[in-house]
Amino acid sequence: RRPPRSTLSNSSAASDVYKRQFFRYLEREGAKVLKLPHERVAIDPTFWSTFISKLSRLSTTNEEEISKKLTKQEHKLFIKLKEAALLYYDPMEARWKLVEEVK
Repeated sequence: RRPPRSTLSNSSAASDVYKRQFFRYLEREGAKVLKLPHERVAIDPTFWSTFISKLSRLSTTNEEEISKKLTKQEHKLFIKLKEAALLYYDPMEARWKLVEEVK
């Protein structure tokens, strides 16, 4: 049998509160927390710095070249940011840029 709806929504609300608190804790501890359309992602600050540094040196839109220059995890993050429209290629400067809200 399925529990009543009110039980489901209370449980869901409690879960959301717990997640928000957890991500706030990670931010206080130095993690970079990104709010993507369907998820939140906490990133180690050292990983984030390395990723940003590599990103600033990427001057191609060729997916194969990009995947060769990034680690598997970095490439996965690159794709997520691009799909969320938080990362774009500036053809005038020939480099990838993060939108202001991510920095």
